[in-house]
Amino acid sequence: MEATNAGSSTTSNKSKSEINYQEIIDLYNSICVSLPKAKGLMPKRKVAIESNRKAIESLGGFELLFKKAEASDFIAGRTPRTEEHQGWTADLNWLLFPRAYIKILEGSFDNKPSGAKKPPTAPTDPSEDTQILSDIYAQCELCDQAIWGEDIELAFKFAIDKLYYSESYKLGESVIPQAKIRSYLKLLDSDILSNVYHVTAQNGNPVKNTMRYLTSVLLNTLFEMQSDLLFIPYGSIY
Repeated sequence: MEATNAGSSTTSNKSKSEINYQEIIDLYNSICVSLPKAKGLMPKRKVAIESNRKAIESLGGFELLFKKAEASDFIAGRTPRTEEHQGWTADLNWLLFPRAYIKILEGSFDNKPSGAKKPPTAPTDPSEDTQILSDIYAQCELCDQAIWGEDIELAFKFAIDKLYYSESYKLGESVIPQAKIRSYLKLLDSDILSNVYHVTAQNGNPVKNTMRYLTSVLLNTLFEMQSDLLFIPYGSIY
């Protein structure tokens, strides 16, 4: 479950110590001309790049992220702000927030035809979500690479983030709302993740979408535990 870089050669196959942070900042400044300039590499920005790099690259890369952000009339501020978004401005720090870049790279903020559904609400205060996710990581011992290894740890973190920020999730014939997804994610621990890992490791069938498969196995495992939804066989999804 290794992440790949499809959008920027800047950070391909590099360790944290080899990341060219300034090149990423310069790329943002050169593409996102409608957004506030990033003036430097603050500690929090450096941590955000380190922790989200592989996830961003697996979805297309920094260059694609910045191009899609600049092309979005909503993000770039070219369309009138609704009352709930008055005074809100996207910047590099916001683009590095998982709930933002996942939605951007998956097309949720792409320009819509006139009369189409408005873009999703912008996450202006991520601190509460960040704390909840940190607690989930801690329960799963995802801060200990000696247990999982870097690639597996990052894959699980990305899968958890993707589920946490999904407005809903279609699993077989069921559509799972965000509130239920989040309530189940709070039940995760290292034993459950170990079971998920063994299921994925023992799967002998080809998987076209690794992240989709991993998130589905995670949800199925949690639903099996609670027994309030019918179990959906993995094979019926793929």
